[in-house]
Order: sequence, then C-alpha cells, then structure tokens
Amino acid sequence: MFTKSPIESKVLNEKIKNIKPNLQRITILPTLVCNLRCKFCHVWGTNGWALKGVKKINEQLNIDSLKDFINEANKNNKFDIVLSGGEPLLYNSLQELIEFLYSKNIKINILTNGLKLIDHASFLTDHACFISISIDGSAQVHDNIRNKQNLFDTVCNGIEEIIELKSKKSKPFPVIQINYVISEYNYNNISEFIVSIRNRFASLKVNIKFKQDFISRPKDLILTFEPLLFTTKARGEDYADIMLEHLNCKVTETWESFIKDEIKIDSKAVAEVLKREWDNAKINYSDNVDIIEYFENISNVFGRTRCISPWQKLVIGPNGSSYFCPDLPDYSVGNINNNSFEEIWVGKPAEHFRRIMKERLFPVCNRCCSLFSNFNIEQVKE
Repeated sequence: MFTKSPIESKVLNEKIKNIKPNLQRITILPTLVCNLRCKFCHVWGTNGWALKGVKKINEQLNIDSLKDFINEANKNNKFDIVLSGGEPLLYNSLQELIEFLYSKNIKINILTNGLKLIDHASFLTDHACFISISIDGSAQVHDNIRNKQNLFDTVCNGIEEIIELKSKKSKPFPVIQINYVISEYNYNNISEFIVSIRNRFASLKVNIKFKQDFISRPKDLILTFEPLLFTTKARGEDYADIMLEHLNCKVTETWESFIKDEIKIDSKAVAEVLKREWDNAKINYSDNVDIIEYFENISNVFGRTRCISPWQKLVIGPNGSSYFCPDLPDYSVGNINNNSFEEIWVGKPAEHFRRIMKERLFPVCNRCCSLFSNFNIEQVKE
C-alpha cells in the first residue's frame, strides 16, 4: 500500500521551493505492445486508449539512441532503471538492453505481467535486481481479469523457475514481488488470493511478507497491494485546461482511460481484510494511507501537496519522447533520438514544467502512484 508523506505538507511545500534536479530513476517503456488485455489497464483495457485508433502503437525504442542517452546520463548521476510498458519482455532488443545496463552496474527493475517470465527466467536471474509480477487474484479471478486461461499457473511456473535458479546459483537477486491491484474486479478476493499464493508456493518454503523495503532486504517472494489509479471526468477536463493555459500543451485522450466517477468497491470491507492480514503477519501499517479515504475522498492527498517526481525521475517512451509522468505523456521535455541528456533533463521545457509543479498539483495527480511512491523528500538537493 502507498505510504503517507514522510514530512508535514508545510515543510514539503517549503523544501520544494529550492529543490534541484537529482536524477534517481529512469523508467523506460521500450514498447507499448502487450500480450494481454487486462480489464482495468489504461492502455489495453476495457477503456484503454490504445484501442481507440492511436497510431504507432507498435513502436519499439531505438536501442542505439537509448545506449547513447544512458551513457551520457551515467557520467554524473547515480540512478536505477525500471523497464515497464506495455509488456517489456516483448521488446525486440530486450537482451541487448539488459546486458548493456548490467555492464554499467545499473540496477535493473522489471515490471511484467509474467506471461513470458519462464522463457526469460535464466537470463533475468543473472541480470535483474528486482522483478514485480502482476497477479490480481486467485487463479480464476486473475485469469478472468487478464482475459487469459491458465495465466495464473503460467505466471507461477515462471516465478518458481526463477526461485529455483536463485537457489542453485546462491543468488539473493532478483527480488521477486507479486503485486495485487485492488479494483472492482477483485476487491472481495484478497483473503482467498493470499491463501492461494501461500498454498501454491508452500513447497518452496517461500517467505511471503507485506514489505515495502524490498530492495534493501531481499526475500524469496514479497506480496504487495496497490489500489487502482483513477481520476474523475471533471478533474481530467480541468487538467486539460491547465496544461493548455500554463504549458501551451494540448493533451491527448490518455487521461480518459483513468476515469472512475463511481468506484464500485466496498472500501470498508477492503480495509478490514487488509488490516486483519497485516495484523496476522505482524506488519506495521500505521504509515499506510487510509484505503477508505483513498477510494471515497479523491481530494485527500494524505499530505502529498506537491510532487517531487519531476526532480528525481524521467520516463522514456517507445518513440524516444521523454516526460515526467509514466501514465500521462502529454508534455514532452525532449526526445532521446534528437536531444542530449542535458537538453532533456535540465533544458527549458523541463525547467518550465518544474516551475509549474512547484505551485500546484494537477487535478489528475491525486491518485497517481508517483505522488505516493516518491523517494523520501529528505533526499532532495537544494
């Protein structure tokens, strides 16, 4: 679950006045192609923008341009890499990219639906630091959400293969996380899901924990929960107006994929189940956001009155376009095929965006994962 702000909002607002760019993570979306059609996905799901005739959805990131960009960024910055998508394991130059990053001693984190996990198990075991795998329920529920029969078993087979390889090679990495997105399709399946995972991996004596410090304390398997990201139509329209007024940016329809004017979730029941499971596991959840408030009061940002992501993170899309929010690529700060790292990271477009972000959150930011999963504000440079 997301955590509350590490400091009071007044202190956060004061600190952000003098914040300096300090790159800590680059999220790479090497392709938006995906081999599943998950119901709640904002790209390929029921209301996903990729199904609305958007052109060039099959683009693949140019590996040579990416290498040049990473080499330049790596000269004076220490950062990790997240490979996401789409489905990153479908990227044509996947092995070449990962081997390149590994040779630079850059930590590699992969977010995957797990369908092709077993095909890449040996390679990922040798190179990845962290793998987050989406499983959103017990077998029938998960397969139904992701529109693929026997997917639960296929994904679990891949996880088992990596765990066995880690054991054979005496490797603590990659850390394996199973992530469960709480949505209207599975909010009443949490307890059954936990039982099914424990039963499925019982023979491997896997430690299943509800931990957020997974990178610093590797375990065989980690189980985490993440509430669905959403916005409202009114907030999206306000976002479009602000982007046009302050950044001269006409937004795409991407934000429409997050619209949930009515949340069909019994948030009180979800809160009770999570608290019971956390209590049973002796997990301290006092810093977690209130799940009822999260779903029922979109105005509550739990102290996160500003977002520091534009000063610490960068996203690169399949066509080389660079931006600060992985889910809203409307405002580009440059393109790695045409611009240098310095031009993108501290160029005029980036600095203009940061000036605007010092003053406000955009209306669609209130339920963005970047807002709640930002690195600790105490790490910022002033």
